[in-house]
Amino acid sequence: MCMDGVSNQTDPESLEVYAKAANKLISKGTGLFVVPAPEKGIMEHRVVVVGDLDYKDCVKRGVDVIAFRWVPDELMTFDEIKAFRDTNSCGDYLCQRDLSGCPRGCICACRFCDCE
Repeated sequence: MCMDGVSNQTDPESLEVYAKAANKLISKGTGLFVVPAPEKGIMEHRVVVVGDLDYKDCVKRGVDVIAFRWVPDELMTFDEIKAFRDTNSCGDYLCQRDLSGCPRGCICACRFCDCE
């Protein structure tokens, strides 16, 4: 499987927003999940985008996935992420070891952002 070895790819700024939230349960955001896609071929994957998640829900849903990332609504809403993904190719960005270089609406996989 083509992975970068880091399953939780939530960036430090997103974690800081969550840590500062007065009520963690209402601090909502969007989860990006890299999951196997056997219908696409051998060792293929796809990205599933799920809105209205708090960070803990995203972590729980991310247990059995290849990788996941939580983005708080304060930094980028679900609609903004969907619009970004519809108009940009995440595969144009190269991931760094520290997961930088990957825009907030994307996730690292195969050393590129998403690489779908």
